[in-house]
Amino acid sequence: MKSIELFAGIGGISLAAEWAGIETVAFCEREPFCQKILSKHWSDVPIFDDVKTLNKQTLIDGGVDVGTIDIISGGFPCQPYSIAGKRRGTEDDRDLWPEMFRIIEEIRPTWVVGENVANFVNMELDRTISDLESIGYTGGAFVIPAASVGAKHKRERTFIVAYSNDSRCVHRQVEKQPAERREHAQREPVASSANVANTSSIRLQKERSELKTTGIARDSENVSDSSGTRLSGSKDAGKTKRERENDNEQSSRCHPGRDYWAIEPDVGRVANGIPKRVDRIKGLGNAVVPQQIYPIFKAIVEIEKGVNRDDNN
Repeated sequence: MKSIELFAGIGGISLAAEWAGIETVAFCEREPFCQKILSKHWSDVPIFDDVKTLNKQTLIDGGVDVGTIDIISGGFPCQPYSIAGKRRGTEDDRDLWPEMFRIIEEIRPTWVVGENVANFVNMELDRTISDLESIGYTGGAFVIPAASVGAKHKRERTFIVAYSNDSRCVHRQVEKQPAERREHAQREPVASSANVANTSSIRLQKERSELKTTGIARDSENVSDSSGTRLSGSKDAGKTKRERENDNEQSSRCHPGRDYWAIEPDVGRVANGIPKRVDRIKGLGNAVVPQQIYPIFKAIVEIEKGVNRDDNN
C-alpha cells in the first residue's frame, strides 16, 4: 500500500505506516527543520512545502503516481482546537482541515487517517465526518492515549479513520464531475448510490469488527458514529492544568505502576550544547507518537489483505 502524509512534521505517522508495511511516496511539510529530518530518513521521497498549493497536478509534476495512492494521512494543525489555546476553531486561520479535505476529494484514496488533539472531538469532529461522508466515505474516530502504548504521559489524541467502498474506477468517474464549492455548509450527497458507502453493508460490518478485534477501538464514550453524531468528548476538556494534574495523581494512586507525567512535566527545557534544541522540542511536541497510531495502520493492512483474499475467491 502507498500513502501520502500531509502536515508530516518529523514523520511520526509515516514511521508507524512503515512498520505496518505501508510505503510513503510523498510528504507535505513547510518547516525547514522538519524537512531536513524527513530528507534524512526518507531521502528518496519528495517533499512539497505548502498544503494550500498542493493538488493532484503538482503531485504528478513532482513524480508521484497519484493513481496508486491508497491512503492520505495527516495530523492537521491542532492549535484551533487545543485546550491550551483560544479554541477559535474554524475562525482560526490555522484551521487547515479544508485543505486536507480538498486534496482527499481530488485524489480519492481508499483510506483516510487524520490526527488531532482530544478536544477536536468536542469542536470539529462532526464537520470532518460530514465532509468525508459527502464524498462517499464512512468514518469514525478513536481517542487513544499514548499511555496505552507504554508512554509516561496520557497525550490523548483523536484519530479519524475513514474508508470508501468505491472501486478506483468509480472514483475516477466521480472526479470528472464538477466539484461543489467548498463554501457550502451543507453538501449534496453523491447522486449515484453506488458512490456512497453503505453503513449497513455486511462488508463494512466485517471491517468494523476487524478494527475492534485488532485493538484500535476504545470504549464508545469517545467514539463518533458514522453519521457524525458526537457521543461525548475528552474527559479532560475544559479542565485547568491543576485539575488535570490532580487526575493524574489520583490515577497513579488507583492504578499502581501508572505513574503518568502531568500534561506539562516539571522538567528543565534548556539543554545546553544541543544543536537546534528549540526546533527539536517543537518537532517532538507536534509529532505523533508512532506506537500510538501504529495499530490503526496495522488494522488497515490486515483488512486490505482480507478484502483481497475475498476478491480472489
